[in-house]
Amino acid sequence: MAASDSKDVDTNLYSRQIGVYGMETMGKLIKMDVLVVGMRGVGVEVAKNLVLAGPHSVVVFDPTPAAVEDLGANFYLTAADVGRPRAEVVAPRLAELNNYVAVQVLAEAALTEEVLDRFHAVVFTDTPRSDLARWNEYCHAHAPPIAFVAADVMGAAGYAFSDFGPGHLVMDTDGEPTKTHIVTAASEGAPGTIVVHDDKLLSFAAGDFVKFSEVEGMTGLNTQGPHRVTKVQQRLHSFELESTVGMGAYAGGGLVEPIKVPVVARHATLREATVDPTGGDAFKMDVPDHATVNRPDQTRAAFAGVTAFRDASAAGDELPDLSKPEHLDACVRHAVAVGGEDAAVRALLRRASVSRLSFDMITPDFGKFGRPQQLHVAFQAVEAFRDKHGALPALHDAAHADECVALAEEFNAAQKAAADGGARALVLEEVDADVVRTVARLARAELQPLCAVYGGIVAQEVVKQTGKFSPLGGWLYLDAFEVLPTEELPAEETAPAGTRYDHGYALFGRRFMKRLADVKLFLVGAGALGCEFLKAFALMGVAAGDGLVTVTDMDTIEVSNLNRQFLFRSKDVGQMKSTTAAAAAKAMNGDFRVEALTDKMAPDTEDKYDDVFWRRLDGVCNALDNVAARLYMDSRCVRFCKPLLESGTLGTKGNNLTCIPRATESYASQPDAPDTDIPACTLKSFPNLIEHTLQWARDAFELYFHNNPAEVNAYLGRADYMAYLDKQRNAKVERLRTLAECLGDNHPTSFADCVRWARARFEDMFNHKIKDLLHQYPLDHMSGGQPFWSAKKRPPTPLDFDLADPLHAQFVVAAACLHARTYGIAETKDLAVFADALAGYEPPAWAPSTDRIPENEEEAKKLEEAKAKAMEEGGGGGDLDDMAAQLLTRIPPVEALGGFRACVADFEKDDDGNGHMDFIAATGNLRARQYNIPEADALKAKQIVGRIIPAIATTTALTTGLVSIELYKALAAAPLEAMRNSFGNLAINMFAMSEPMPPKKVTSCEFDVTIGGPVKAVPEGFSSWDKDVVAEGDITVQEFCDLYSAKGLEVSMIAAGEKMLYSPMMFRKHAERAHKKLSQVYFDVVGPTPRDYFMLDLTVEDDDGDVIIPPVQFYYRGAPNTRGGAGGGK
Repeated sequence: MAASDSKDVDTNLYSRQIGVYGMETMGKLIKMDVLVVGMRGVGVEVAKNLVLAGPHSVVVFDPTPAAVEDLGANFYLTAADVGRPRAEVVAPRLAELNNYVAVQVLAEAALTEEVLDRFHAVVFTDTPRSDLARWNEYCHAHAPPIAFVAADVMGAAGYAFSDFGPGHLVMDTDGEPTKTHIVTAASEGAPGTIVVHDDKLLSFAAGDFVKFSEVEGMTGLNTQGPHRVTKVQQRLHSFELESTVGMGAYAGGGLVEPIKVPVVARHATLREATVDPTGGDAFKMDVPDHATVNRPDQTRAAFAGVTAFRDASAAGDELPDLSKPEHLDACVRHAVAVGGEDAAVRALLRRASVSRLSFDMITPDFGKFGRPQQLHVAFQAVEAFRDKHGALPALHDAAHADECVALAEEFNAAQKAAADGGARALVLEEVDADVVRTVARLARAELQPLCAVYGGIVAQEVVKQTGKFSPLGGWLYLDAFEVLPTEELPAEETAPAGTRYDHGYALFGRRFMKRLADVKLFLVGAGALGCEFLKAFALMGVAAGDGLVTVTDMDTIEVSNLNRQFLFRSKDVGQMKSTTAAAAAKAMNGDFRVEALTDKMAPDTEDKYDDVFWRRLDGVCNALDNVAARLYMDSRCVRFCKPLLESGTLGTKGNNLTCIPRATESYASQPDAPDTDIPACTLKSFPNLIEHTLQWARDAFELYFHNNPAEVNAYLGRADYMAYLDKQRNAKVERLRTLAECLGDNHPTSFADCVRWARARFEDMFNHKIKDLLHQYPLDHMSGGQPFWSAKKRPPTPLDFDLADPLHAQFVVAAACLHARTYGIAETKDLAVFADALAGYEPPAWAPSTDRIPENEEEAKKLEEAKAKAMEEGGGGGDLDDMAAQLLTRIPPVEALGGFRACVADFEKDDDGNGHMDFIAATGNLRARQYNIPEADALKAKQIVGRIIPAIATTTALTTGLVSIELYKALAAAPLEAMRNSFGNLAINMFAMSEPMPPKKVTSCEFDVTIGGPVKAVPEGFSSWDKDVVAEGDITVQEFCDLYSAKGLEVSMIAAGEKMLYSPMMFRKHAERAHKKLSQVYFDVVGPTPRDYFMLDLTVEDDDGDVIIPPVQFYYRGAPNTRGGAGGGK
């Protein structure tokens, strides 16, 4: 199938995906043709994720008629489709996901080698191993190799395997952005030591390669290289190179960053990896040379030379030592024989290193060491059964399972014989019969969440054919046996009923499926994670009986959502996410009971999401994208003791956290790190990253085109504006200055006025302000005995305007058009009009400013404090009044403006015609240029300014699948050791699952850092999940305190959040509250509450000192089980 060279990448649709893959990989991906074989649970998940990713075409093949039980794992099958070929049914529904992808059913009735020739990658699911081995051999030997991926889920276990051939080139093994470090010192010698700024840890290790730029004096660092790092000392913020001799004497400056080392690898075939799943005959070649990027053909030729050297060796597996001339020459000869160029290959191999790819099998679950090896043997046994009988073992058939155990023993014995004969082979000390039986007895069923997990993993493997990220190059086994019943169920519990839930009955039994159907779950968020969760819930049978899934999301659907949020279509753009997603999930299973809401979860919606709502829930599933919302939901789950399933993704990384009341930590125990703001001085005067200059540009946009017009409209629309302004004394002059500049002499009446305004802004922003900075801090300025302009302070250069410069022109065009739009003036982008408007125009000349530019945040704070103090003391008050009076003379009265209203711009990054990003990108890049910071293209600028979080559908599928597995466990009240927190990184095949941590216990101690002395915990060992419930009715404050006195505890303070209710030691008037009802004090201080209780924090002590107790839940209307309706107030 021919790849299209003309298809462009839709940056609006793929914006978040481009943030993960980059444009180069996307350019390769949109030319890729993929075949997916098998449309059961795993196959349809893979196909869905691939279509969302955007290859040129996805062709599906599965002529098998759909069965009713398939509806439990294939979300595109309905009852009406039973009996029709699976591929024929799902193809048109897959096609709706992405208009840029050609989705077709394979025209041929059977697979042939000629069919495979048409594809860059093939994925096999639901295919016998014997067939897989045959097709894999063909793909491996194909020229060029066809990327081969196989996967399947049998019951609660699954596998994935990939082989990209004998010479796959990986340009970026991990996808992580390189971090730049600022050089502060360098020594000449062998080894040579480099010291960097101490603001962050070094992002490379011994053996990595780095490159330098902007180093003064020791210029050899810039011109030679890449340089191999021989030693890293994080504590000293330094590292060593082999030698810096002859590179010059270091004079200052410089940047250093690691370089991506391309890797070429020979993957093992499926047959080889079956015998030796730890690498087989695989090896790799690391090539730290830019020629790899520019001449990948020569890199592949060089690797072919290395392969030929190995094959021609006496043992057939000797790898060359490229430091030996005879080995190097031999490899070059072999490379030239297959089309390599002698000089190019020789230069490349001199810098390369060759090593075997020998590794332990991936162990995703830290609690199951040795399980992947057992699963490898178990799957071989089940496949041997299929080869022998033509079908998988029957569900829960004990005889079939026993036969599989015998086949496993046979396979292991054959492996041992091979190992005894000198071959590398996996041999188990003992076959785990229970593992084999579990796989065999459930082989015909599919655990839907595990299908989603493998759907994400396998689709990501296909994308790796582009050379982005590290392929598996072997096996990945994973099981979720913990979700299964711990005891064998009677036949009537697991027998099929001819429904979509038959696989669920086989896995869990009817009783647990009824529990799923009656569950009441709260899903918060209906974006990428939320869509996958709703799909999973519908297929799993969640809320398919008397239960209910309530989903809420306040956002509407945008174009960029369509690339990951697969329940949405183009026609849905602008609609509410929650209602659209709920309707789509309902269409997958008519039994699914789901309620869609559009509220934000926050304190101001607690009257709707009240105690009644929370008490009926069985659990909460978060699908959020920010820390603040996660923390809020966590606090509610802790308050009401509800299980919380938390998850998140970032690019190829995903994680999930299982929070079970009183059994595990809550999310707040170890929350994600919040976003950090850029220091003001860095933004205003000393940027050193493109992120700094673009944020400065974003602030400028907000000032000129949102805040200033909004201030104008406030003046024009508020009758009491001047009276209101008099109350804002400290801000009055600045706000009047804004009005004078916007409505006074600078009020434009023509587009030419707008052009000249934009030109004046250029002069002020990129010339005058920089001259002011250099006037105060000249290039030779010293600070603390060191050059001021060094390390993170990059010296800027004033810019002189030139309309012929495209970036200068972009700035004035965008600024002038936005300014014109503010005033309702017709705009144009014709540069001839700009040239005419600027003919003879001279912007104001520069005069040094007298305003002090702070050197750092500390100085800025002192200047602000001094200014505020002067205001408070009245110094300059008369001056402020005089300035205000002068400014008022420049502002026309409202009635003179004839009903004018300014157009206020609300920033929108995705509208390419509004000029918002044009202005911000031009402004940010101009500032970057004058600070010698690498500029950003339009897409990168949009990603940074729009804070577009890198995201891909594959990671979402992986993460939500793992969370859904945890839902089974939570509803079954599984023990803590069965639960799992997970972290995965699809780029590097890193999967880590571990038992959740128990909650941190508050215990008594001899010295508490906060208290500064001994502290006692009452009760001993309570956690954040615990509360002290007081239900004595509407008692007085004193009676409440007496309750604790009876326990030997004296209450010195009662608080409700940040509100102080009772603290007679601090406030003498509080003593009067002792005889008031505690509820009355609460209502007076905090306000009315719709609940019949409120939460209190107490400060207490006993005879020995300070005591810590849990928060108090005070029911002011009596015991919870006897209270009346909710209420509160005076």
